[in-house]
Amino acid sequence: MTLLRSISRLFDALAWLVYALASLLMAALVVMAGWQVWGRYIMNNTPTWTEQATLLSLLYITLPLAAVGIRENFHLAVEILPDLLGPKALLWQERFVLLFDRSRSLSLNLFEHVHGESRARGQAMVDLRARYLDAGLEPEGNELPDYLPLFLDYCSTLPDAIARDTLAEPGVVLIALAARLSDKGSDYAPVLALLCEIAGLEMDEEAAKALPPAEDPETLEELDAQWEEEEIRFTADAAPDPTAACPQVSAILDRMRAPLPDAEPATSAKRS
Repeated sequence: MTLLRSISRLFDALAWLVYALASLLMAALVVMAGWQVWGRYIMNNTPTWTEQATLLSLLYITLPLAAVGIRENFHLAVEILPDLLGPKALLWQERFVLLFDRSRSLSLNLFEHVHGESRARGQAMVDLRARYLDAGLEPEGNELPDYLPLFLDYCSTLPDAIARDTLAEPGVVLIALAARLSDKGSDYAPVLALLCEIAGLEMDEEAAKALPPAEDPETLEELDAQWEEEEIRFTADAAPDPTAACPQVSAILDRMRAPLPDAEPATSAKRS
C-alpha cells in the first residue's frame, strides 16, 4: 500500500506539472497569435515563426492534458445519445444481437440460408456486389453484400416495379425469416411480413417450410458447435459439402445473378 501511495503522489506531481506547463504555453500561445495578427494586418510584416510555434504549442498543450484528463476524469465526452436513449439502449442492442446474430436460423445474411459456408457463397457475393456497382452504389462498411438491410438499400434505388421483382428474388428466405420470427413472437416479424407483402409473396405454410429447418442452439456448447469452422480439404477424396444449396432455393441465385431488364436508370447514390 505504501508503494501505491508513493506512485499516486508521483502521478499527482506529474499532473500538477502538466497543468503548470500547459498554462504557460497557453499564455505564450495567446501572445504569439496576437503578435501574428498585429504583424500581418497592422505592420504588414507577418512573422514567419509564429504559425509553426502556435501549432507546436497546441500539440504540447492538448496531448499531455488529454492523458491527465483521462486520469482525473475531466476529458470531453459526448453524452447526448446515452441521455436520450437511457439505459434501455444497450438492452435493445443486446436483444438484436441475440436474435439475429446468435443463430444461423435468423441470420440477416441472405446467402447464409442458401449456401451456408460453401464455396459457392463467395461467387454469389461477388455477383451481388457487381449489381450494386452497376446501379451506381458502392457498399461501405464491414457488412457483406447479402446483408438484408444493404440489399433493401439497393432495392430502394430502383423503379417501383423492378424493386418489387428484385425484392422477390430472395422470397423464400424472406418468408422463412418472417415465419420463424412469428413463431418466436418477435416484434420484428411484422417487418419481414411487410417486406413479403411488398414483394407480392404468398406466405403459406409450404413456402415457409421451403428452406431446411435450421438448428437453434440453446446452450453455449451447441452454439460453439454450430459456428465451428469445418476442416478444409484439398484432396480429390474431399467429402461433399453438407451446406450446399437445397433444390428448392437454387432458383434464387439465378434470379439474383440475372441482369435487370431495360428500364429507366435510377438515381445513383452512394450509401453506407
